Amino acid sequence: MAVSYQGNIIRVIGVAAFQGHTSGMPDFDEFAYNDLWAHPEYDAGASERYVRGLRDRKLIANPGERFQYSNIAYNVLGDLIAKVSDTSFEVYMKEHILIPAGMPHSTFLMEEVSSELLAVPHLRAPERMVSPIYPYHRADAPSSALHANALEMCHWGMMCLNRGSLNGRDILQPAGFELMWSPVVKRGYPPLYEEMGLGWNLGRYGGEKTVSHGGMGAGLTDFLVILPEQARAAIVMCNEESFAISQTRRAVLDAMVGQAPQAGKVSWVVPISQALVEGGIEAAYARYAALKDGGSKDVFFDPDCLISLALHLMMVNKTDLVIDVLGLNLHAFPEHAYSYVCLAKAYLEKGKVGQAEESLLKAVAIDPDDAFAAGLLEKITMNRQAASTGKRSY
Repeated sequence: MAVSYQGNIIRVIGVAAFQGHTSGMPDFDEFAYNDLWAHPEYDAGASERYVRGLRDRKLIANPGERFQYSNIAYNVLGDLIAKVSDTSFEVYMKEHILIPAGMPHSTFLMEEVSSELLAVPHLRAPERMVSPIYPYHRADAPSSALHANALEMCHWGMMCLNRGSLNGRDILQPAGFELMWSPVVKRGYPPLYEEMGLGWNLGRYGGEKTVSHGGMGAGLTDFLVILPEQARAAIVMCNEESFAISQTRRAVLDAMVGQAPQAGKVSWVVPISQALVEGGIEAAYARYAALKDGGSKDVFFDPDCLISLALHLMMVNKTDLVIDVLGLNLHAFPEHAYSYVCLAKAYLEKGKVGQAEESLLKAVAIDPDDAFAAGLLEKITMNRQAASTGKRSY
């Protein structure tokens, strides 16, 4: 979940539950999300058009077979809520969840958000800048479009701690929380992501049970954590997408369990971005080499950090630099399958189909279960076969 500074409003990522993300439904990759947000729709029919547009998507697994986070599943659930309730998803959530939970100014509907209170997202591309795209599409509202202020998100945390009641008013049944906070499937990423409940990540920190959800994308970062056995909750949000959230989250959790917060390391994306601004990709390679040779003990390396940088660069149409940055990521992490997938998408943007296909084959060789890479390879094959018609779609 996400909250902004007092009074300001920011999008909240991840709200609904959909069978603990074991439905077998696929998800968009980040490049597809960039395209979705670059072509926003605001009308009441957006959700149904979105769902109908999924008719050709294939399940990536049988229902209940394995975990796969799916924002698509959230959005399908939102349209289902609208159909069953005979009202819009946004109105239903406002009347039945948000207002009773002490969140009358919170909304899933962009047109209800005051531009004077909206916290705008920031990118690193590679210099810090305000995002040219605000990440909203009405069909994506169930997974990604709750806007709320800090006080009202605190009310949400209090309601969760009280197992569904706030200020003497019952909003959800306590049994519902026991169901949502019970394990559905293992994730295997301790300490916070050991298991998945219904919409909630389950883990332990400092010996305490944790229930949490967070997200990051398009220049926004958020995290909500609950320690149900200690009756404590914390909300972190920022209108800048950064892996510094992991350090902030750790410091907050340390404080919650009675430990002294420790200063964390800085992601290598920071010095690499500085090098890109100062001297381009050659300077970035040189900075990486210096860091790996012990030039800084305060930097940590994670392949997802440069993926985030590449996605930001793609949002501002710096495709050539995207390819360079992903090349550096693969230089550092040669077995990172998703880097090859992102590289393939960048090559397709440049019309370099052969190089895209080569990258996807490498991704599949590393991760044979990568349904997205396999699907993109299939599209390339189909488009090659239909080249004479001029109808290609990636």
